[in-house]
Amino acid sequence: KKYRSARDWATADLASLEGQTLCNGVCLDLQNNHDNCGACGMACQLWEACSVGACAVVCAPGQENCGGSCANLATDNAHCGACGVSCLPGMTCNGGVCQCTDGQTLCGGACTNLLVDNLNCGACGNACTGGKSCVGGQCACTVGTDCVGVCTDLASNNLNCGACGVVCPNTQVCANGACACPAVGTVAGP
Repeated sequence: KKYRSARDWATADLASLEGQTLCNGVCLDLQNNHDNCGACGMACQLWEACSVGACAVVCAPGQENCGGSCANLATDNAHCGACGVSCLPGMTCNGGVCQCTDGQTLCGGACTNLLVDNLNCGACGNACTGGKSCVGGQCACTVGTDCVGVCTDLASNNLNCGACGVVCPNTQVCANGACACPAVGTVAGP
């Protein structure tokens, strides 16, 4: 209500003015006035509203105010499920839960492809060893033959010559998958 003089102000119904403050001749509730929020002349920005005497960001339905910016907690990677909860690289926020993207699995805090990851082949923590690589989720030799868990070149390995377990005698070497006498000037050995 606007008053024309101090006398009008002094004789006004005080009960109707409770909780209001006189700002430039007008009684205002500073708890929810956009142009006088918390104090006379303290205007909120256009995208803000005055709530309990403080300017606050107003978010669209389905969004939350997270530190002064609006976020959809169901899909925002920086505010997934709650303000300030960030998804790890390679993850997306889906339904308020950080999830690995399609074809990826969370292993040890990182998303990985179990079909090709040498440290997580087919399952988290299943590391390929012995020169093997992860192919289709299975540890396999991409070069050579698997001889007791180790990828081996059967054409030149003295302990597996031509086939796994075929050992060349100390005086011979494995050449093209067969035990043979070493060429002149070479030393035979395992």
